[in-house]
Amino acid sequence: MMTARSLSRCQMQGPRSGLIVTSAGGAAHFSTCSGSIRSTLSGAMNKDCSLLAAVSLLSAIQQAYFAVRVGNARKKYKVLPPLVTGSPDFERIFRAQQNSVEFYPTFLVVLWSSGLFFNQEIASVIGLLYLFSRFIYFNEYAKSAKRRLPAFRIGIALLLILVCMSTGGIGNSLFDKYFDFNLAKKIKKIIL
Repeated sequence: MMTARSLSRCQMQGPRSGLIVTSAGGAAHFSTCSGSIRSTLSGAMNKDCSLLAAVSLLSAIQQAYFAVRVGNARKKYKVLPPLVTGSPDFERIFRAQQNSVEFYPTFLVVLWSSGLFFNQEIASVIGLLYLFSRFIYFNEYAKSAKRRLPAFRIGIALLLILVCMSTGGIGNSLFDKYFDFNLAKKIKKIIL
């Protein structure tokens, strides 16, 4: 709902002003000066993020699957909560799931930051490869602690690639914004 107050504020800000939030009677009203809310978001957030969202959703489903596997192992090996020790077979499954949970926040942060600031398609493909390596890691760890290492190393390498992409993309964005120097554009000019 546009009020006179928000309308005058909108007109003062110009056509590319963005999201306006006004309050009337304690309730917040969201409106835009031009176009939809999606079109008013600035910078990287106005991109279509459907690939990143899809990989994130798959990762959440994978985490749920790992949790179900731990629950099934608890029943099979008769390890009641809150215990986390018991059969070595249960402990391996539990540790595989816990390790995946420990890396999950890092994965989501570098997936989204590399996708938003570097390249969504490349980040999404690397994200899918990471999820596949986690799946292999979990299943191999469930069989033997030593068998987990190849998939673990691949997963770490993929995370490091996403970290590098994030760092490069965010660094380029900061240099572009604050120093008017866009390395990505300079490289494109040299190549093309």
